[in-house]
Amino acid sequence: MKILVKLVKYDMSPGGFVVDFYFAGIYNFLTIFPFKGLARIYNFNYHLKMGKNIRFLFLFLMIIVSCSQNRYTLLEKQLNELDKMKTQALKIKDSLKNKKRKEYLNAHDRYYAIMHKRVDKAMQYLHKADPVNPANLTMDDLKNLAQIAEIAQDEQKIVDILKMLFNRFPETKNDRQLLQLYFPNAYLLEPMEIEKYVNIAVFSPGEQLFCYYALALGCSELGNIGQAEKYKEKANDLFKDIISNIRLKNPKSVIQIVGLKSFIEYKLGHTSEAYKIIDDMKKEFTDDYSRKQFELYENRLKILGEKARSIEYQFWVGTEYPVDFSTLKGNVILLVFFTWNCEVCTIKLPSLFALKEHIDNNNFMIVGVTQYTGSYEYDTNISELREYKYIKDHYYNKRKLTWPVGITRNDWMDDYGISSFPAYILIDKDGIIRDGYFISNFSYLKKKIELLLEN
Repeated sequence: MKILVKLVKYDMSPGGFVVDFYFAGIYNFLTIFPFKGLARIYNFNYHLKMGKNIRFLFLFLMIIVSCSQNRYTLLEKQLNELDKMKTQALKIKDSLKNKKRKEYLNAHDRYYAIMHKRVDKAMQYLHKADPVNPANLTMDDLKNLAQIAEIAQDEQKIVDILKMLFNRFPETKNDRQLLQLYFPNAYLLEPMEIEKYVNIAVFSPGEQLFCYYALALGCSELGNIGQAEKYKEKANDLFKDIISNIRLKNPKSVIQIVGLKSFIEYKLGHTSEAYKIIDDMKKEFTDDYSRKQFELYENRLKILGEKARSIEYQFWVGTEYPVDFSTLKGNVILLVFFTWNCEVCTIKLPSLFALKEHIDNNNFMIVGVTQYTGSYEYDTNISELREYKYIKDHYYNKRKLTWPVGITRNDWMDDYGISSFPAYILIDKDGIIRDGYFISNFSYLKKKIELLLEN
């Protein structure tokens, strides 16, 4: 019995504290003179109460500590978890070079499955952490929350969180990392908000150029043409300097800027100027690549504001009947141009799923359009029929698409001016192409679609 008491006496587990006194009390009662035993019983009850009180106090302190922890203290932990998922996915991607055929295909599927799960988990974290009381959030909390919003592909949340951050902590307006996160989503703001929340001077000249063009476009859409023209002139001044500085270093960048500039001029109603910009550049850049790009830019201008051309398809996936725009009057259509081997296209699929779920309108539909690449994953130099079967049996099912996909040849893509993937084009209820090409922001797309559905 003495051995038992000694063993239990030093048990400091949560239940052991009371057990210690319990066995000690029994030992004392059975082995000591009854009167002393009674005294020891009283003493045991005292210790028993003390033990219970200590346990209660310990639990009470734990509850206070856990309640005092703001839910946003979890954000760093959640961000680390999301980073681990990305690391896991990238290891799988890196292993692809050592795999063959079916093993390669299965590994690639696992890579995308983890990346999509990462986006979904970030969306869950973001919704749970929806800031009700901004005063409770520290600067680090908001920075972590903004990064989670980026992983969740929720551009509107990114802007809302950064606005909160810039308002409460003005010194963060010069934080280069935050501005890089903010910059691609700046046109979700009202035009006058951009200069309020962003110090444009800290951007590189190229970034300033895009920012001023975004301001010009935003003001134009709000009907403030005078202000739009001012921002456009600022951008044009930068354009001249940038062109002269990078013309020889990176001609492809020049061509991309020309495409954007002509598009903005067209959107501002300067159609002849838009074409002139392209014509002038054609004289300076005469190589095959440049000529091809300029031709695609011209095709974009020709098709904007016109009836959407029917898809010249070879096959359809996900529908029993071909999609015919002429029979879809009254519907707003989002054309999604992609290829199976475009990683950005596949990574962005959760945003398309969320867009479709959020709008949930019978008069809105997504139509995918892809082209032949002559291969599929590990299988190269394959026929169009074989590639179609891969897309139908593997890509469509494994990536869980829920909208029809037309498979076409490159010539039809050229008619639409598609020069890179993914590309998005909006068609209104009358079958007119209203917007697209330079849109890669799903929060902006959502607003545009909702406006077209209201009209």
